[in-house]
Amino acid sequence: MRTPLRIAANLVSVVALALILLLPSSKYEWIETADPSFSASNFEDAGGNHMVVVSLLMVLVLGAQLLLLVCASEKRHRQTAAVFMLVAVVVGLTKLTL
Repeated sequence: MRTPLRIAANLVSVVALALILLLPSSKYEWIETADPSFSASNFEDAGGNHMVVVSLLMVLVLGAQLLLLVCASEKRHRQTAAVFMLVAVVVGLTKLTL
């Protein structure tokens, strides 16, 4: 696989994983930092947009890394893709269950 494509896919994966980690679990999470007497769990988040965005970012990472996994000619590139996929699943599922 060409190096620029591999670098682009890994960069997309890193950015998507960073976004998953940086996105708040709830749109009301900031309330706890503004006023500790309020809890974000008191507010109902019926939209579910967080789950959709995290799921789409997970699919993006998994798709990019699956492409690399299938097309990679060197063992270390396949291993890197497999590690990225595993990290994406763990981080995404952890974020979705919080």
